[in-house]
Amino acid sequence: RRPRTPPGSSGGGGAVERSHTPGPAGRAALEHASKLELSNQALLAELEERKRREEELVQEKKRMEMKHKIFERQRTKDLEELEKKKGQHELQMQAIQEEKKELERLREEVPKQGLAAAAAVGGAVGGSGGRGSRLAPLDRMATGMDKGGDSRGSVLRLGTRCRYESATYGWMPAIVKGYNESDGTYNLDVKPHVPSDKIAPPGDVAAAEAWPAGAMASYLSSSVDRWLPALVVSFNESDGTYNLDVRDHADIDRIRARSLGDATASRTDARR
Repeated sequence: RRPRTPPGSSGGGGAVERSHTPGPAGRAALEHASKLELSNQALLAELEERKRREEELVQEKKRMEMKHKIFERQRTKDLEELEKKKGQHELQMQAIQEEKKELERLREEVPKQGLAAAAAVGGAVGGSGGRGSRLAPLDRMATGMDKGGDSRGSVLRLGTRCRYESATYGWMPAIVKGYNESDGTYNLDVKPHVPSDKIAPPGDVAAAEAWPAGAMASYLSSSVDRWLPALVVSFNESDGTYNLDVRDHADIDRIRARSLGDATASRTDARR
């Protein structure tokens, strides 16, 4: 018996099976699928780009929020600093106003003190024959010191021009209004009870307005690097310097006033 030939078998002599070729409809479907795939890829790329932009916007928002916080902190700090400076300025203005009022009060009292002192001296001399009487500070400056002078020198006289070294405004012009024997300070037209080491000769003055001969002073010696007690001998109008008993042509910036309490300091005869 012959074996059966399987269906579709050529049986060694049958026809060969042909390959499948898509028709026009199949090609159109393939082209459509290809376009869809390309469109899908484009949409995916656009989606990724949008995600990237959103992340950048989120980061930019965070940076802006951080900058805003920093700005607000700095603004708050600046406002606090301005308020602090404003408070300090107000306190300074109050202090200046109080000092101004005190100066006005002293200017009104100085003439009254001079008249009262003169009356007291006249009454003391008339009532006791001059024994035990003591000249008031303003009268002593008006006469240069005790009658007959003093080998130690004299304090600055009433009306003497000078410079005052203010802790607030630096050097400023002033005029002597009185001398306080109780603490060795001067009353100036700009401030009362000024220590003598804060008072210096004025600059750019004529000989008539310079410190007089015999006025007690202190001189900052460059050779010994300390303040020496001195007396004014004369004023050099040509260069604005002073001849002292310890130094010729002494610069005014190296000279200060001296009180009676400093008159006992030792002084050598050698000129420094």
